[in-house]
Amino acid sequence: MIILSFLLSQVILFGEHAVVFGKTALAASLSNLRTFAHLTAGGEGVVALELPDLPSAPTLAFALPELQALRSHFHGVSLTDADEKAAEPADDDAAVKALKVLCAQRADESEHHFSALVVFLYLYLSLATAAADRGTKATESVRVRIRSTVPVGAGLGSSAAFSVSCAAALLQHFHGSHGADGAPTENAATSKANINRWALKAEKIIHGTPSGIDNSIATFGGALTFHRKQVEGRVVGVMEHLDSFPPLQFVLTNTAVPRKTSVLVAGVRTLRERYPEVIDPVLDSIHALTVKAIGYLAAAANSQASEGELHTHLASLIDVNHHLLNAVGVGHPQLDKIRLLSAQYKLHSKLTGAGGGGCAFTLLTNETSEEQTKQLIADLDREFGPSSSLTTGVGGPGVTFHGTADLPTHFHN
Repeated sequence: MIILSFLLSQVILFGEHAVVFGKTALAASLSNLRTFAHLTAGGEGVVALELPDLPSAPTLAFALPELQALRSHFHGVSLTDADEKAAEPADDDAAVKALKVLCAQRADESEHHFSALVVFLYLYLSLATAAADRGTKATESVRVRIRSTVPVGAGLGSSAAFSVSCAAALLQHFHGSHGADGAPTENAATSKANINRWALKAEKIIHGTPSGIDNSIATFGGALTFHRKQVEGRVVGVMEHLDSFPPLQFVLTNTAVPRKTSVLVAGVRTLRERYPEVIDPVLDSIHALTVKAIGYLAAAANSQASEGELHTHLASLIDVNHHLLNAVGVGHPQLDKIRLLSAQYKLHSKLTGAGGGGCAFTLLTNETSEEQTKQLIADLDREFGPSSSLTTGVGGPGVTFHGTADLPTHFHN
């Protein structure tokens, strides 16, 4: 049996960092950065993860008996939100701790593929055990191969893309249903809502308290707004998917400057605690411009504003948002260099994601010629390295399943 899941990466357009403090953020999926999960079941008596796009990552395989001792941590898992007969396992933290001990035998904890392996085995053991507890017969020997064009550590949701693709493939394998033609059909377990639920669990293992934006965009596609609020003493994330989104084109540039999201977020928090009267108005301004951007995008999507008007407004808001993010300490000289290069073509850029390096996007307008775009990308590649920049649209589809006939060329290259 072969299962292929496919999804797009994402970019935060407006509202980075302010979203941590209850303000609104706007994110959208990217059309040219893709992640695929290819699951093959049966035969080998092993559970294996292949990550060929991480050069340092070997094939990570475990014999089924090695995993058997950990199964006790995963009994009683709630497969879906509607499953009221069972609660989440009380020893979830213990399960993750045990997985990390096991994974340390195969990978160094400082490597990206260590976290990937922990997440993969968490999802595998949760869903395989849930299938066994429910009497579902599914082959437990699986090999999952992940291929991705999403750069790691660039603020484009690479970990969420991995989590969603793994969750989708494993849910389809252990709990999926099929039509008369053998094609996957949706049920409660393989719905996008449930894929997103499991992907968020995986993201929590990697990031602790993620916003949920990255995995939601990867799962559902399109564009969404997000903010946090207090509900009965708990902080919860509120997401709203936008029904329509006008076509936009960007140049996305990876500075390749490494940074840690947690350090940057902590820095903004410290700055706010030290100077609340100064920083709170900055965060309020980021929120206000995000709301403005959402309004302009909605007007353009509903033909109430022209493409030119939309681009004019977005260009101004992009500039303001970038400068405000610099003001709270998450800028970087390389990100400002992208702005200087794009300004030569009368274009506007801002950082996206955590900042401190990572990526920036440049808005292309209806007046930007193909030749200007090529020249800009050439300038950026000279500055940041070959293939550091690419053009991409926003607002593509979420996770989908494909048959083996649709296996992308990327898997074979």
